[in-house]
Amino acid sequence: MSFTETALTLPVLPVPGVVFPGTVATISLESADAQAAVTAARSGDGRVLLVPELDGRTPTVGVVARVPDTGQLPNGTAAAIVQGEHRARLDAPVRSERAGRWAEVSLL
Repeated sequence: MSFTETALTLPVLPVPGVVFPGTVATISLESADAQAAVTAARSGDGRVLLVPELDGRTPTVGVVARVPDTGQLPNGTAAAIVQGEHRARLDAPVRSERAGRWAEVSLL
């Protein structure tokens, strides 16, 4: 496995826990930021940056994930299936005219 870093700009999807590379998870999309991140991923290359929700702190590491499908939970809340692919370091937030939060990241 190569540890060469690759820079990417991705929409940020906050998640209530930790998703590891190789993991598949269903994430509820309750916030506007979460919905915007998944919409941007699905209209782009299908990738999003998953970061854990930390009480007032900015995470420094996340996971690049694919969003292969979206739908609704039994209670009607929007949800997305995510497949963790690579760990990534958050290098800088990106100002964008696009909705939601975006970040420049480097694959680890």
